[in-house]
Amino acid sequence: DVLEIGCGTGMLLARVAPHVRRYRGTDLSAYALAQADALRAHLGGLEHVHVSRQPAHDFTDLGGPFDTAILNSVVQYFPSADYLLAVIAGLLARMTATGAIFLGDLRSLPLLASYHASVEHHRTPDVERRELHARVGRAMLRDNELVLDPRFFSELRAIFPQIVAVEVEPKRGAFHNELTLFRYDVTLRLGPAAPAAAAPHAWRDVAGEGMTLADLRRWLAAAAPGTLLGLRNLPNARLQAVDDLRRWLTGDGEGPWQAPPPDPRAWDPEALWA
Repeated sequence: DVLEIGCGTGMLLARVAPHVRRYRGTDLSAYALAQADALRAHLGGLEHVHVSRQPAHDFTDLGGPFDTAILNSVVQYFPSADYLLAVIAGLLARMTATGAIFLGDLRSLPLLASYHASVEHHRTPDVERRELHARVGRAMLRDNELVLDPRFFSELRAIFPQIVAVEVEPKRGAFHNELTLFRYDVTLRLGPAAPAAAAPHAWRDVAGEGMTLADLRRWLAAAAPGTLLGLRNLPNARLQAVDDLRRWLTGDGEGPWQAPPPDPRAWDPEALWA
């Protein structure tokens, strides 16, 4: 039983709805909902799908309970973190005791300066440091979308005890773009009690040891089935250049920025998935 807040034209609906018992979608855009209804009619066999025009905080006539809620690429348009908290509270009141809330394409507050530095440098790659620094500052002041620190979601467990686990994941994808570099997904797991956390049997310090993916493959191959292994201090190859750019902006020196050579110790998250 799925509820999607901000279902839009039905991008996720088309992929998920055929496999669930009930799919309820809401959106502010009448045009998007008309497209979603047309898609539903085109696919056929989706009598269990219903969409309606209403804002994210309005749960009127939605029914329930739902075991899955989706807010994909919509939270950045919320007016504030308090509004997001109110939406989550409304969702939890309509969820089953065990289930999940998925929030996708969240903008990262710790990476906000790096994001704007990347955009402004792409627009004017030969600009001097002081001018680029000023442009980044103006861009951040103009940014009017909601940007969240991942720790915001970890703290939700103290507010809503029914949230028993919080999973924060970088976006999947082999290409480096705004989504894969600067956005992340969160899954809030619901349950009557927090699951017992299993401690890794062994930890490895990736940057400290200069560990490579080949080293990881050998470590995994040698481990007994059921062994839980932990990795810490993983340099993110996706962000190496933009982090260097951000540091250059706040440092000394003149002249245009030059991208550093790839760090052999850094891993791309998608390579780790593979």
